[in-house]
Amino acid sequence: MLQKLGLGTLAELDNGRLAGEFNEDLATLARDCRDRPLLATARRLTLTIDIKPVPPASGAGPVGTSVTATMDTSIPKRKTTAYAMELTLDDALQFRADSPEDPQQTTLADEAARKDDEVPSAPDVTAPIANSDAASAGDGEGGAVS
Repeated sequence: MLQKLGLGTLAELDNGRLAGEFNEDLATLARDCRDRPLLATARRLTLTIDIKPVPPASGAGPVGTSVTATMDTSIPKRKTTAYAMELTLDDALQFRADSPEDPQQTTLADEAARKDDEVPSAPDVTAPIANSDAASAGDGEGGAVS
């Protein structure tokens, strides 16, 4: 059945494929808005209809057309926060996830990890040992028995 092309009949092009893809692209844009609500940049879905004349084969008769519909979406690019990173001697990049502006910044977590890694120091064996009997002998309590 012949149909007149219009907004209502666009959905029937390619056996409904155009309408299905339009709905999928629209859902993608809506999902991106939900995922990144603070990004004010517009999301865009563009439907372009191209109509080209097709001259009659014999040079006489009605002019035909070739019609194509193209959809394109525009979603803002995703990007991270800028991280200051150090270049190591082996050409690796080092960064601190909890301090993107300074890879040398120490945190409380670093301090705790450093303390966990510390080995308790051994007692000083060169220090004189206090004699508890001698120390208590002069106070009149305890000390030597007479």
